Amino acid sequence: MLQSPHSPILNVHVDRTPLNSVAATSRN
Repeated sequence: MLQSPHSPILNVHVDRTPLNSVAATSRN
């Protein structure tokens, strides 16, 4: 994947992925 310092959408997506995983695990 291309790493762009000026990619808020990709940055948010990547940042939200781990949080979502942790939240899902906690709920499970």
